[in-house]
Formats: sequence, C-alpha cells, structure tokens
Amino acid sequence: MNSDRDLAVTLTVGDLRDLIRAEVRAELAKLPHTGAKEVLTLAEVCDFLDRSDRAIKQLIEHGLPVNYISAREPRFIRSKVLAWLESLPTKPAAERAA
Repeated sequence: MNSDRDLAVTLTVGDLRDLIRAEVRAELAKLPHTGAKEVLTLAEVCDFLDRSDRAIKQLIEHGLPVNYISAREPRFIRSKVLAWLESLPTKPAAERAA
C-alpha cells in the first residue's frame, strides 16, 4: 500500500454482488422518475417479475403485497413489490444452510 488511505478488503462473491446491487439501487433512486406505472395489474406484475399468474398467486399466499379492487381484481403497488423483493434472501435455502 502506498498511503495511509489505501485499504485492502476481502469479499465473497455474494458480498460483492450485494454491495454492487446496493450501489446500483442507490444511484437509480437518484434518477428522475421514469414514468413507470406505480399501480400494476396481475398481468403487469407477472411481466414485471417474469412469473405466471399461478406463480404470482402462490407468492401472494407467501407475502407478496397486494390490494384488491374486488375479489377478482388484484392490484400491486410497484414500490411495495420492490420492497418485498428486497426483503427476500439473496441465496437459495440450500446455499444458506451450507
């Protein structure tokens, strides 16, 4: 090291990935609003999360935040979906158990 300000750090691949994700999210939050819809239909949240409507319905049972206009008209708040996604583990259960 050349100066008192140099620092060497060892990170796992997962730690580095998490650090990069956090920095990208922080920078994206600084950008002006892109005009993306804040309220999503079931079809739109399926596209947004790249999952089938059946899979989304299962995710609702496991905590995916949803509001209902009627029993057959779920709506999803984009920011709540993103917050829920952020709350999920970054590794599959099998990797976390190891």
